Amino acid sequence: FYLIYNTIRTTIYSRSDDIIIMRQVGAENSFVKRPFEIEGIMISLCGAIIPFGLVAYGYPKLYESLHGYLFARVLELVPVHTIIALSGSALIVSAILIGWFASFLAVNKYIREKR
Repeated sequence: FYLIYNTIRTTIYSRSDDIIIMRQVGAENSFVKRPFEIEGIMISLCGAIIPFGLVAYGYPKLYESLHGYLFARVLELVPVHTIIALSGSALIVSAILIGWFASFLAVNKYIREKR
């Protein structure tokens, strides 16, 4: 969250001339905010690809090596397709929410400062 927030803030300050020109031409706040929010979502989705790749590659290997059981026949591991589907959907949804929220806060703070 903090890394995305700071990345978006840095991007906003580096593009401040473009934002000033957009506002002088008559762009609304939502028109200025939207590209930064999309950028935050894309950054967080890129960050979610690595853990998903580790789960998608590592869990099937673990499942095969332990024959579907953890320590004893009592503790059965969750099937591979279920873990991949659940972890993938959880990572994508959380990445979208975290990326959007971090960039939303960074852009709103900049917009409030420049009013």
